[in-house]
Amino acid sequence: GGSTIKAIHLNKTSLELAINGREALTTTVEPANASVQILTWSSSNEKVAKVSTTGEVRGVASGKATITVRGGGASASCTVTVSGQEIPVGDLKVSMTGTINHTQ
Repeated sequence: GGSTIKAIHLNKTSLELAINGREALTTTVEPANASVQILTWSSSNEKVAKVSTTGEVRGVASGKATITVRGGGASASCTVTVSGQEIPVGDLKVSMTGTINHTQ
């Protein structure tokens, strides 16, 4: 028989995001050879922050939410603070101005 997850560790316990900002949380489980590594992600307030099944957190609106990951008999959580300026979706252009003069 395999072992179940005894503990989960997140790479961050707190996270700050802009509205529409995204960041992926990563997990470490103990024991590392746990046979059942099904993790379930949830957000305490999906109006503020949503989390995908892979742990990618997305800011939705200003506020605070707690992202929790559960597996086996263990869980870990990360406090997410969403604030400030909205990042326009589909308008993340980087404009570069200036000239490069090549002298030979």
